[in-house]
Amino acid sequence: MSTVTVTINGLTAGGRAGMTILELAREMGIRIPTLCHDEYLTAAGACRVCLVEEEKSGALLASCVAPISPGMVICTDSTRVLEARRMVVKLMLASHPESCLLCDKGNRCQLRLIAAELGIGLLDLYKLPSYSGTQEVNPFIKRDLSKCILCGKCIRADHELVVEGAIDYFQRGFEAKPATLHDQPLEESECTFCGTCVSLCPTGALSEKDKPSLGTALSRVPSVCPYCSCGCAISLGTNGLGLVDVEPDRKRSSVNQATLCVKGRYGWEFTRSPERLKTPLIRRDGKLAECSSEEALDFVAGELLRVRSQRGPDALAFLGSSKCTNEENYLFQKLARAAVGTNNIDNGSRLHGPPSPQIFGAALGWGTMTSPIANLEESRCILVIGANPEETAPIMAYKIKRAVRFKQAQLILVDPRWTKLVPFARPWLRPRWGTDGALILGLIRTILNEGLWDRQRIEEKVEGWEKFLEEMKAFGLQWVERETGIDKSLLQGVARDFAAGRPAAIVFGNGIRQSDGQLSVLHALVNLALLTDCFGLKGGGFFPLGKENNGQGARDMGALPEFLPGYQSPEDAGERKRFEDVWGKPLPRQKGLTAWEMMAAARDGKIQGMYIMGENPARSFPDSSYVREGLGRLDFLVVQDLFLTETANSAHVVLPACSFTEKEGTMTNAERRVQRLMAAEDPKEGSLPDWKILVELSGRMGLSKKYSSPREILEEINDLVPMYRGITYERVEKESLYWPCTGIKHPGSPHLSEKGFPSGRRRFFEVRGAGLAERKLADGSFRLILGSNLFHFGSGTRSSKSPKLMGFCHQRNLRMNPEDAGKMGLEEGGLVRVYSKKREMAFSICLDSGLPAGTLFLPVSPGNESVYDFLTFPSDLKAEFPGIKTVEVKIERI
Repeated sequence: MSTVTVTINGLTAGGRAGMTILELAREMGIRIPTLCHDEYLTAAGACRVCLVEEEKSGALLASCVAPISPGMVICTDSTRVLEARRMVVKLMLASHPESCLLCDKGNRCQLRLIAAELGIGLLDLYKLPSYSGTQEVNPFIKRDLSKCILCGKCIRADHELVVEGAIDYFQRGFEAKPATLHDQPLEESECTFCGTCVSLCPTGALSEKDKPSLGTALSRVPSVCPYCSCGCAISLGTNGLGLVDVEPDRKRSSVNQATLCVKGRYGWEFTRSPERLKTPLIRRDGKLAECSSEEALDFVAGELLRVRSQRGPDALAFLGSSKCTNEENYLFQKLARAAVGTNNIDNGSRLHGPPSPQIFGAALGWGTMTSPIANLEESRCILVIGANPEETAPIMAYKIKRAVRFKQAQLILVDPRWTKLVPFARPWLRPRWGTDGALILGLIRTILNEGLWDRQRIEEKVEGWEKFLEEMKAFGLQWVERETGIDKSLLQGVARDFAAGRPAAIVFGNGIRQSDGQLSVLHALVNLALLTDCFGLKGGGFFPLGKENNGQGARDMGALPEFLPGYQSPEDAGERKRFEDVWGKPLPRQKGLTAWEMMAAARDGKIQGMYIMGENPARSFPDSSYVREGLGRLDFLVVQDLFLTETANSAHVVLPACSFTEKEGTMTNAERRVQRLMAAEDPKEGSLPDWKILVELSGRMGLSKKYSSPREILEEINDLVPMYRGITYERVEKESLYWPCTGIKHPGSPHLSEKGFPSGRRRFFEVRGAGLAERKLADGSFRLILGSNLFHFGSGTRSSKSPKLMGFCHQRNLRMNPEDAGKMGLEEGGLVRVYSKKREMAFSICLDSGLPAGTLFLPVSPGNESVYDFLTFPSDLKAEFPGIKTVEVKIERI
């Protein structure tokens, strides 16, 4: 790329052809004030505050949009430039209300700061006030457009970053303003309340509604969003009085950069809920009573050792947390294995996370994402199947939409139900429920039939290809068309597009669990990825969607019954010995119980004691009556959590823990990115960080190693887990790192296909046709699908304690196809009773033409979390990938 030589303020520098004056000035360390510019948005040149003078021509140029050209001589602070800037700012202030002392932006208002910098005091211009009342009733965003300077940042953020299209310019001239379609309130528009516009607004025109009156943030602390598996990097604002706000951290290298979703931005308020536990509780005479930390810890240690002594170590089980840090999950599984002597250790991601790492093995990266989420924007073709990232992983949805809108990528969407990705899809495929596997096999068969695969690459890098080719002959396109209901010519066209769209990406979620043959569906999807090189190309990738922010980290740290930390096998004597030498205790060899098996074993009396950290299975597991019965039969149950949850109410001891804002450590998101979180405030009275509780218990149970900080715990992880060996606090404090990172100088591995990951050769899976056909419904029955809700998370243990999220959760109604409703004489808002084998509940209905006939959709929302009772506890407890999403029900009109 050619270099363009320019002089700015007497300094000569070379810039890249096409870069603007502002960009080059910033690279040179020269400040030029701006109001409408942001590095994540296209330049607009709207505010004219960034004017500079080109001395040769005498022209005043908007530096944010003016490209550099050879020989330019620029002055950024001449008398002429400063006078022009002052006039621009004065004109803005002339129509700006004089309410700075009451404004939420206060000392952070960029207009006010620039005015002060330019020495502007009392205005000598005639005031032209613009009055604009606020009309929103949403709990998130307050609009006061009398303070709007028409910089357009909110509109560009909406269109370019979130790609929602909720707002645009409305009216012309002096009447112009950013507004929704027909100037409706935000809550009646397509707005998702992600807060990106609020973050970017330079004045008080957009601000957070009902913000805690703790003042302005004086310092910011890096952390990780506590919700979905994207693990967004956030910045916690604090001022010594408490947590003030949450913003995206805005690093170029972060997964979310300048964006968040509504939960990440506004869902942190559970940390200051009055329902937070403030003291340990111990059960006396059948009731939970307050006690000291010392008494509670002594009692827990004594009871765990008692059960082990009387019934053996495998009479105890440990359920770790996909919300706790890596260090905490590491200590938790160490307590189970070294102090107790059992591999009965699992974590909450078993329910809603990606499939078991055992299915994939090392060659396929243990079932993690193979590439950074940012790769989605570089993919030419994206297949989304069994997933609705708009609800479950919004940051991924933003990137998919940007790839389609701005880089002309093709989105192939497979979903019987309409979602907000449908307008971006080419095409939208609507197979019959439970036939995703047949559809995938149709794509594979077409690619093979038409020679759209690289045979030489497959033969060199993938084992089992001959058997795979033979197996695929059994799945003809006529069969696929019959099962899925999709015309084979359409399917063939999709297969050609996907095979030709290199690099390609596959995004999938728990929706593929909706058939009896869900494991075969997963195997078929992996085979498609191998065939089209989604595992190998840097621009594409294989993206299984998880649920929780540290579900990946919990798995990495060995909170699994079949693996030690780092996916090392306890059955391998050499790997086991390495841990025994460091921990100083003999370790169990046999595989332990999964979360499913623990609950069944508790119900059957085989498990007598259980330690649950940061999970609420009595509310989040299917068939809660089954789970509660099992928990109720335990001889001893200890729960460590923020709140007195439904599970904690059954406990013999409850230990109060800290929230994510009150502790430090590391977390690993779904793309294998290890990030640092730091404490922004002190622990709430009576609570302790989970790692401190575990250190205290470990000492009481015979483990001699004492840790004074999470840093020391990570150092032990470095020694024992090869893929984390180079991930130190010193490094992640500067920049996040991807595992495998095998040494202190290793840069990390954003792409699993990169040299250095000892993955071995990959292998095609065997795919069985059984269970890939549509499961027929009994006459008069409906298929009930439980789904996600953008304003609610999981079972709601945390999001239901966040007032803003609770105040804006519309999606409590049962959604029904209008044709089905018409046959039953039902209208919008009509009441129905829903029956399953396990439960009956009443709902009002919402008509949804995007649903197939015979299907009901119920978002899990505040007040209806008990809908998990509709689901049946898995009958096959040994299943690596149990289906838990759907249930057959009957309904009747009330």
